[in-house]
Amino acid sequence: PQPQPQPQPTMSASSSTRGSSEENTPVGVHHFKKVHFDRPTWCEFCSRFIWGLGKQGYACTKCSFAAHSKCKDSVPLESCRTGVAATAQLDNNKRRTLMRKMNSKQSTRFLTTQPNRVYVHVIGGRDLAIKDKTGYSDPYCIVNLVNQKRKTNTLMQTLFPRWNQLLTFGVPDSLEGQSLFLICMDFDQVGSDDFMGEFNVDLSKLTLENPFMEGWYKLEPRAEKDDEVSGDIHLQIEFVLGDGDPKIIKPLAPSSEPVISGILQCQTKEGWKPRYCEVDSHSFRYFSKAEKDGSPPRQQIELVEIQNIRTKPKDDIEHGIMELCTTINSETVFAFSHESPTELWEWLLTLSGLLDDNEMSLRSLNDTARAEVLAAMHLTPYKGGVVKSSYEEEWQYFPDGRLICVMGTDAAIKLRFRWNGSTLTQESTDSEDNSLILGIGDYNGHRLNWYVPDDSDPWISLKWDRSLREYSDGVMNWKWTRHFLANKNGDGEWILEGGVPEPVVMFLQIIYQARQRLALPTSV
Repeated sequence: PQPQPQPQPTMSASSSTRGSSEENTPVGVHHFKKVHFDRPTWCEFCSRFIWGLGKQGYACTKCSFAAHSKCKDSVPLESCRTGVAATAQLDNNKRRTLMRKMNSKQSTRFLTTQPNRVYVHVIGGRDLAIKDKTGYSDPYCIVNLVNQKRKTNTLMQTLFPRWNQLLTFGVPDSLEGQSLFLICMDFDQVGSDDFMGEFNVDLSKLTLENPFMEGWYKLEPRAEKDDEVSGDIHLQIEFVLGDGDPKIIKPLAPSSEPVISGILQCQTKEGWKPRYCEVDSHSFRYFSKAEKDGSPPRQQIELVEIQNIRTKPKDDIEHGIMELCTTINSETVFAFSHESPTELWEWLLTLSGLLDDNEMSLRSLNDTARAEVLAAMHLTPYKGGVVKSSYEEEWQYFPDGRLICVMGTDAAIKLRFRWNGSTLTQESTDSEDNSLILGIGDYNGHRLNWYVPDDSDPWISLKWDRSLREYSDGVMNWKWTRHFLANKNGDGEWILEGGVPEPVVMFLQIIYQARQRLALPTSV
């Protein structure tokens, strides 16, 4: 918002040009007067916020050009909006900057009259300064670009906000000499809001050939102010020709229900401490206490911020520590452990599987470590058993991972498979007919896929919900209840006797469906 024009002052004729009365000021020359801005206002010379109480800065009584006291004397007198032609006397850089500031007085009108768009995705912040007695803050951001201001929502009681808001700005054909100014504030219900930091981003490098930039930008204190400032803001910025939608920026989906939650040991400066943690489809969060008591998370890590997941040994357990390396800082690693290795491995596999789902498999647990963890969870502990189905089938599972159909299928087929903890492969049939090859199953601890021959995409892909103990793709829904794997629609059931890995039982249902797909005999 622009400051409102102030009443014209009465000045003596002997005053200098800057102090002369408005009626004696030549056309195209500013007439500045010290004023009180009753709304958030930015200096149109340096693009920084105008702070202060009472009369905070100066405004031209003819064109409302706003400026800091320290900037007023640097503004070319011949740049008043009532005399734009006079700017021809300035050098090209100054003229370009001043013309940008003189284009419009209204942000909304400026957006509709500018030919192109810049989209600013305000993703979130980290390690922000504490401004409230509760030990948290209520942060929001105001973004200023090409004489337009946009504001994010206010997030209550957090030092790691996740705004996930897309702001739109109208811009000219060239962004040379343009910069984005962001200020972070803490909302207060009583009194004025508290300053939390600010920064500028040079947009000169944004072109049609290089339309995108992303980064964490450090919040800085105001010049000559002793501000308590900390933290960074995560932005994505995209330049789009015309008024089209962004092509690169993809706002994060809203937080969802936790996929996995519980207490992990978190490595702190004071040693290992119990912390409540949870993971949804987009982020990992851990809290300041061992229980979830309604307070905001101590840290929220978006999955897109995770650079890689790795493990370290602890207490003679090879994969006893889970480390999350993030883009928050290349030197920062978040380390977690659990008294039960199996519980920790569930977290490892869930996070890695979510990264795979979001096409970030290169950042997930490496293949060797994942195979070792899966084998330790879903192969080694199982001593063999029998699985029977409502389709009158019976399969024998052996401790070495062999899986053989012993009853129910056509005698000519004799299906045999081998399980290694993560992959189920068909070993052989008693026939040389390649049409009897049903495919291969793959399990990553989070998703169960079945691939048919000559197809790189999974024929069936089921997500494992640990909390509900269900495999589902939105159509198929199979749920574990003690020793039974049952179809929630009532069509089919598998009964487990002895020690058989749960993913193997789900694969048996898929094998049954694969035989139906090929119209092979399913029973005697």
